[in-house]
Amino acid sequence: MFKHGGPGQAGELVELTALVPSSTAEVAPVEIAAPPSVRSRMQQWLPGLRWIATRAVALALFLTLLRTTVADQYHVPTSSMWPTIAPGDRIFVYKLAYGVRLPFTSRYLMEAEDPHPGDVVVFSDPRGGAVPLVKRVVAVAGQTVAVQSGVLLIDGVPQTVEVLGDGQMLEHLGPTSHAAGSVDLAAFGPVVVPPDHVFMMGDNRASSLDSREIGSVPRQLIRGRVVGVLYHHREGEGLDAGRLLQAIDARPDRGAVRGASPASAATR
Repeated sequence: MFKHGGPGQAGELVELTALVPSSTAEVAPVEIAAPPSVRSRMQQWLPGLRWIATRAVALALFLTLLRTTVADQYHVPTSSMWPTIAPGDRIFVYKLAYGVRLPFTSRYLMEAEDPHPGDVVVFSDPRGGAVPLVKRVVAVAGQTVAVQSGVLLIDGVPQTVEVLGDGQMLEHLGPTSHAAGSVDLAAFGPVVVPPDHVFMMGDNRASSLDSREIGSVPRQLIRGRVVGVLYHHREGEGLDAGRLLQAIDARPDRGAVRGASPASAATR
């Protein structure tokens, strides 16, 4: 109650209970909403982020599958395959050349043609090393390999080396020919290539660690056939335009080998 009155007048009592909320009255809670921009943006972005993440994972899996089963590229730091492959070359390898493999294994799901003498291939180190090797197939299963006075003999037949006018050497390996590097005069063999194996040698014989030391290579360790050089680059040097997209193939049905000039390669 409140007493009110003017001057000289008795005060009058005024009922205020209707003006003051009851102490037991319930007050509705006030909900403070998040800023509309944050909530709406999250709702708008989530589907797009899920789409991007799904496609990114799918692309990564596709590229991994592509590199393990179809094609891949490798950097070559050494001169063991000079002048066909120079140190600093980035080579392209076709992995379906000899069949289709079960991804991430050496098992063939379906075999294609066998490796032929003259093929340049990348293969896993039969000693268990993590770094793959690149060499040329010089003999296949059942053939006999020997080296006498720097000349390679396959089944007793010398594989002749021709010296060209510019001083570059050309080795005739059966029906194929390829540019040759240095000649190794050390005698070797004879040895017979076991079944399902191939005998590998580097074109730069005096600077190559190959089947003369590590033995014949099981066919299943071959990762693929080298098709060509994508580009050439060494630290401190620019790109060599002369070795851009250069074919590497010694078989007559595939084309001729093109090697690097002697000045463009370095020794190990």
